[in-house]
Amino acid sequence: MNELQVLYGYIRLKKYDSLPLYLDKIRDKMLKESQLSKLGEPDLVLFLHSYRTLGGTMELEVDPEEGLDLSHLKLHQSELGAWITDVIKWFQTSTKPGEDHFHQLNVELTLGNHELTVHYSFSGEIDEQQLQSAMKRLVSEYESLGLRYSVTAQHEEADIAFDVPFHT
Repeated sequence: MNELQVLYGYIRLKKYDSLPLYLDKIRDKMLKESQLSKLGEPDLVLFLHSYRTLGGTMELEVDPEEGLDLSHLKLHQSELGAWITDVIKWFQTSTKPGEDHFHQLNVELTLGNHELTVHYSFSGEIDEQQLQSAMKRLVSEYESLGLRYSVTAQHEEADIAFDVPFHT
């Protein structure tokens, strides 16, 4: 509804030159939501859509590779979805809420020949030791996925790349 109100405001103010740019923004948002809906793991899709709706202490941006459908991979989709959700929840609960703290998590999902790569890129205040131990714990909890990962963290940024092998 908010997007319609903005469009209506532009029309009433006769700012027609602003309409195409804003319509492109709406179209891009709808395409991204459509890609999320087609991930093929219902619990993960529900979590991602509800996070976008309800918000949280950090901004979450999820960018799946175009056409990615996890249900076509020979993996335990529900376990994979639960693991992705748990990593996002860990970041959410480990951030310090407040006006002076900005936190953003970008999640990219890309498909290789025999692996799914999930790349988390975090901006904001984070404890590197806490991050390292949490990732080790999550990898051991989801041992059956055969996760391989690397963590690079500095004071205000963290990059974690996970490779999830699968058989074709």
